[in-house]
Amino acid sequence: MTVSIILTIYNRPFFVSDVVSQSLLLPGNQFDECVVVLDTPIPSSEKGARSAYSRISGNTKFLKREGKPRWKCPSKAWNMGLKAATGDILYCVASDCIQYPGNIDRTKKLLGERPNSVIFGRVFDSIGAPYCSSTLCKPYGFIMAIPQWAIQETGGYDEVFMEGFSYEDHDFSWKLWDAGLDFVFDDGISGMHIAHDRDYMTCYEGIVLKRKNALISIEKFGAKNANEPVIWWEKEPMRVISKDGTTIWEHI
Repeated sequence: MTVSIILTIYNRPFFVSDVVSQSLLLPGNQFDECVVVLDTPIPSSEKGARSAYSRISGNTKFLKREGKPRWKCPSKAWNMGLKAATGDILYCVASDCIQYPGNIDRTKKLLGERPNSVIFGRVFDSIGAPYCSSTLCKPYGFIMAIPQWAIQETGGYDEVFMEGFSYEDHDFSWKLWDAGLDFVFDDGISGMHIAHDRDYMTCYEGIVLKRKNALISIEKFGAKNANEPVIWWEKEPMRVISKDGTTIWEHI
């Protein structure tokens, strides 16, 4: 099975792009192509990303979404990357998430055993606090491996979220689940999230834009309260199997 690495970059400093790109060269992380989507990037981030990722592979594709540098929702950027990638496995990573050795080999093994699945890795911050793991199952896109055919089936991310902040990953995970894919949360695939800067989410404009996307999600999934949508996996019937650092959500 061939593997495409996909990531999107808006404002990452060079040192973040450098350390993440170098982690893709660790043992057990062999890939076939790397797709880097520059999402209306600030100039210094574009320069740093091109320098860092062009050094790790002769098969790195750089795509650029033009526009005034201003990050909102990454749906369009992810869809550009997913469309351009040619691998059997689309290994999507947050561009500030350092990869651990053996991640790609482990991903291939799991998808070889369970081809009708999406794989999610364990991710924690720089002091070891977890974002997601086999015991904290959240189908977010920090490390997410998807079979190529599933993108054809689902159409990728919903771009209706483009004018606001947040919830596009919540919606995308539902589309994958609704297409019949099981979810595998595996601690043998790990990453460290090193630059989770969300200051823009706490200013007045950020709060308004997050509310905008929350209302879209509430319309789809129902309201948990006045400001938040229902988290679909908290109410969805499923069979849960946990063993030896792996949790599987299976359809019933």
